[in-house]
Amino acid sequence: MKVRKLISICLAVAALAGCSSKKPEQSLEKPPEALPAGSFQQAPEEYSLFYESGAYSLGLYEPAEGCYIGGYVLSNKSINFEMDEMDSKAGKKHAVSIYTLKAGNPFPDTWVLSCIAQRRTPLIAIKPQNSYNPYNKALISELAEKFGEFYVPIFVEFFPEPLSYGSDSEAYVEFFRYAREEFRNKASNAAFVWSVDASGVADSERFYPGDQWVDWVGLRSYERIENGSYASDTLKALDSIYYAYQRFKPIMISQLAVSFYTSRDHVYRTQMAADELKRIYGAVADSYPRVKLIAYMDVDEMAVNKTQPITDNFTVTSNVKVSAAYGEAISNPHFLESTDSASFGEERLQVLKSPFPAYRIGESIYASELSFLYDLSAKGLANPKTIEGETFYDLNYFAKKLKRNVEVDENLKKVLVESPAEG
Repeated sequence: MKVRKLISICLAVAALAGCSSKKPEQSLEKPPEALPAGSFQQAPEEYSLFYESGAYSLGLYEPAEGCYIGGYVLSNKSINFEMDEMDSKAGKKHAVSIYTLKAGNPFPDTWVLSCIAQRRTPLIAIKPQNSYNPYNKALISELAEKFGEFYVPIFVEFFPEPLSYGSDSEAYVEFFRYAREEFRNKASNAAFVWSVDASGVADSERFYPGDQWVDWVGLRSYERIENGSYASDTLKALDSIYYAYQRFKPIMISQLAVSFYTSRDHVYRTQMAADELKRIYGAVADSYPRVKLIAYMDVDEMAVNKTQPITDNFTVTSNVKVSAAYGEAISNPHFLESTDSASFGEERLQVLKSPFPAYRIGESIYASELSFLYDLSAKGLANPKTIEGETFYDLNYFAKKLKRNVEVDENLKKVLVESPAEG
């Protein structure tokens, strides 16, 4: 096990999250009999580390628990472009429906009304009218007014994938903030989503408009088949976004697509797609409590654009095995069929995920000193241990000293450090 490599990767992720600026709040004094640093005598078993943080005010349309499911069907003629058909194939109602709108184009009144009739929340992705003048402020005021005419919950994924509009992050941020203020004044029912493509997460932070102008943070991920496997990993991309923003914003996977067929080699890989769908949705349910919406793109690229040289089939409604796997994945009660519009502003204790893993050795669970410093706000622990040069401490000692409870889920390989008991 390359623990040093794991910790180095996690530390880089934590740096993206701004963890390095957080100062330890508590110090645990070492008792005189503290043992010197030593090495474990058996291979450590890795666990994910979670911890309860302070009170958090729920964001606009953020559910207190669980994760909305959504879908896009407006390119899928085989199911008549109907979300009801996707519901039927999956065996569960989708809470959110997706539409893509170019700024300046007519507002989709009829489509929004159909969402309202079906008790779904619209998620409208707004893109530039053209590439040569993407930041056209003249289009925004009227657009905001149209959104405000329908005073129902709406998610607005505004100018997603910012790297596709050029490298001028200052122009993007200024335009996003302008649009957010226009919508705030004329369409306060709109929750603004800032989202990036999975391939651009490493360079996305400079495009972030700031907490004041963003309600949700989103990720778009298309897993294409190349050389018999997926060319990208949704969960790896999610980690970069998740650790950076989990403290402050609800997170959504605003577009997810997993291919089961590609024209690269004309091979159907339905079992691979089925396994991947269950892996992603299972991980979201078990390991990403701050992901509050995941929407699937039911798209067959060949049907959408037959001139495209390489196409993938991402549908979960056209193949029995893939449909069954998708239905099984979203059957988890964690995935919600309707939107919560009443909990905005409620104070909740939030569970955060540490970028640094924990390890079981025998009967004890050990966490990295980085976890104690940046996540648990403690230092000066007793009985340090080392794994390949990295320092770890016993969570049980920590819990006893600071009156914290540590829960271990052996099935999911999870450790939760609870907040101190009141009183």
